[in-house]
Amino acid sequence: MSKAEPRRADYLRKAALVGIAGNAILAGLKIIAGIVAGSYAVIGDGLDSLADVVTFLITLIAARVTARPADLKYTMVTRRLNRLLPKPYPSSSFSVGCNSSSQQ
Repeated sequence: MSKAEPRRADYLRKAALVGIAGNAILAGLKIIAGIVAGSYAVIGDGLDSLADVVTFLITLIAARVTARPADLKYTMVTRRLNRLLPKPYPSSSFSVGCNSSSQQ
């Protein structure tokens, strides 16, 4: 592993944590504002921001997995995670969109 690899993982982890915190605060404010204003559009936008939190959580998990040194024991696990980690985001965005459009 090169010297750049740990720094890259640290940057990715910090970016994911900032994204989680920022989007969680933003989602909470949007949902509260939507409830107070009675606006389903703003509530839906808050739910979309929550989907972004999920995306950053997936990024955080991926950063931890990729920061590990290569190991023959966990080769299969790493391959499966590489296939599974990107999948929740499109489905979460689709379900948020369906739920917010059915509320109208």
